[in-house]
Amino acid sequence: MDISPSSLWFYSKGGEQKGPVSFSDLQQLLAEGLSPSTLVWTEGEGNWVPASRIPELIPQTISDPSNPYSAPTTNVALEPTMAASGWEEPPEPPIPLDIGFCIGQGWKHTFANFGTIFLVGLIYLAITFGVGIVTRLIFGGQADFQMNERDFQTNPGSPLSFIGELINQCVSLFLNLGITHIGLRILRGEHPQVGEIFSQGNKFLNGALATFLFFIMVVLGFICLIIPGIFIALRFGFFMEAIVEKNLDAISALKYSYRLTRENTLSRLGLAIISILIVVAGVIALFVGLIIAIPVVWMTSLVAYRYLHAGTNGLKVLP
Repeated sequence: MDISPSSLWFYSKGGEQKGPVSFSDLQQLLAEGLSPSTLVWTEGEGNWVPASRIPELIPQTISDPSNPYSAPTTNVALEPTMAASGWEEPPEPPIPLDIGFCIGQGWKHTFANFGTIFLVGLIYLAITFGVGIVTRLIFGGQADFQMNERDFQTNPGSPLSFIGELINQCVSLFLNLGITHIGLRILRGEHPQVGEIFSQGNKFLNGALATFLFFIMVVLGFICLIIPGIFIALRFGFFMEAIVEKNLDAISALKYSYRLTRENTLSRLGLAIISILIVVAGVIALFVGLIIAIPVVWMTSLVAYRYLHAGTNGLKVLP
């Protein structure tokens, strides 16, 4: 790594690549308030990294010479923790997605946190199943007496049935926001509580709007000879993670996912195909394998999202 004062460096700001600037100028930008979490890169380096990971970029601590007992201070913020690592902008140039790394880390994080993931999954299934039964009885069922028994039959085309399905989808979305929050915390090396599945209600409206827009775009894409639909799903599919981690609005989250996945469409497709094969393998294993396959696929997708931010520096890497 060339850290000479005249070496040329790039940095990311507002989702755009800035530079080149000299190493000394980049030091000055950091001293004047540029966030230490800003991603930087110079020729010869593989991945973009937060500026805080390059000690030479951060000014040394100083003490007040008039007071030998004063605590050392610095004119920039301390190195951000992994909890703050979600605030990076998409790097320039894009980081090539490492499919093998994502699957491997997805597998390792799943087993390292299987208890939490399993409980969260049970809560999700219990709530969605229970709400589904209630809405079916209230909005989608009609009494039909046959052979002295009451059978409930649904009428999918009725307005009440539509209301029941809408409630089901809203509950599922609310829980998915919380599950995404838990998964991202796991990847940062934190220890989330199962109850955090209910913690993302303030992001529900943005999540609902983004989900609706994403669904419409994908459907229109599939109508246009399928391939555009696949492309849209691959490029815009990280909107949920962006809403949860960065608190973006619906439109900004979709745009963010599109920027984050640029030049990685084929890699995303390859990862999606492998994920489908993992789920198929779980089905073949008498469905018991789904208990492992589904969490691994879910966690692998979150690893890919974080990897595209800063490579292996975008998450806690398990050995």
